[in-house]
Amino acid sequence: MPGAESNAGTGRLQALAVDADNPAIVLLSTTYGVFRSEDSGVTWALLDSGLENTAVDTTPSGTRLTSALVSDPDRAGMFWVGTGYDKLKGVGLFRTRDSGATWRKPITGLEGKSINALALGGPANGRTLYIATDDGIWSLTAP
Repeated sequence: MPGAESNAGTGRLQALAVDADNPAIVLLSTTYGVFRSEDSGVTWALLDSGLENTAVDTTPSGTRLTSALVSDPDRAGMFWVGTGYDKLKGVGLFRTRDSGATWRKPITGLEGKSINALALGGPANGRTLYIATDDGIWSLTAP
């Protein structure tokens, strides 16, 4: 991937999401963490403020455990990321409202659960986030 910072282009690409209002802002989930481009993919920067999972794990591969990513089509800057495998620290669900500058855990109950896929559906004023884990499907009314 031309212009990639750190390991954005060398890890396994997991998911890609585009900002609702600004298509030049793209988030990329990889096995080396979550990256953001503000110039339609020309350059990339690692996002790690609030994402516990972006600390390199202790395996020889150094993977960073991000696994699923989705954007809200009606809310600029709103993205959700699911993380990892196994019961490692930081595995769970995270949300950003500022295009990845900061991340927070929006709910409790998903800590330690590997997030395999995310989907967002429903009208803008009543979205549901669907979360696929090894334990089954979860749903959350998206704030």
